[in-house]
Amino acid sequence: LSLIGRVSATRDLSRPHIGLSRILRRESDRRAKFATSGWSFDQPLFDGPVHQRQLRLFNSLCTAFDRMSAKAEVYEDQHWIQGLGTVHRLHLRIDFGACSLDLRVLDPKSSAKELGEKPPRAATLRVGNGRGDIPFEEWCDGDGCPLEQQLTTITRALLYRAEKTQRHDAERHYEWRLERRQERLKQLEAQRLEAERKRLAAIEARRKKLREDIKALAQDARVAQDIRDMVERLELH
Repeated sequence: LSLIGRVSATRDLSRPHIGLSRILRRESDRRAKFATSGWSFDQPLFDGPVHQRQLRLFNSLCTAFDRMSAKAEVYEDQHWIQGLGTVHRLHLRIDFGACSLDLRVLDPKSSAKELGEKPPRAATLRVGNGRGDIPFEEWCDGDGCPLEQQLTTITRALLYRAEKTQRHDAERHYEWRLERRQERLKQLEAQRLEAERKRLAAIEARRKKLREDIKALAQDARVAQDIRDMVERLELH
């Protein structure tokens, strides 16, 4: 926590963090292309005030986690929604090496169809997807306390979440290894039992064949004796 210190909000994107370089370069390319073509589909996607605020928030978090050598990058995802068309959304992925966190901002002016849920009452920063053993966390604009003033608290909470996620993943991996070991032991025991069953079956098969061979010899001996008796009777006759 001492490495984080106080997290200040970015006022503009004149000196963006390297984690925003890819998305800002795409926006710059679209802006230049739109200036030449004039086509609406060449317009920048994130020039509006809502997305610009999201980029400033993400830039502030990227700068904060840069002090801990954590890799952070802003990216976009695209979803085609019937009735709306292609929807572009900004995400922030923070990679701590052993685990990563995914953040996005939910805007209250977005439609439920666009968000896939009921819009929040205020701008909300959310981390996680709400599935699995670790539910999502979120922070909202409050009265007189926007997200920009909560960045220090948010950053520390994200750091704690990363540690919790890493510990959880390590525990799950350990449990998975134990489960695989138990499964392997069961497989080995099943193989041992099957080999023993086959060995006993082979012994029984050899015994059965030996009995059949003895019976066949006894039958051959009786037939031979009958033949000798018949020969003797014939000679006497």
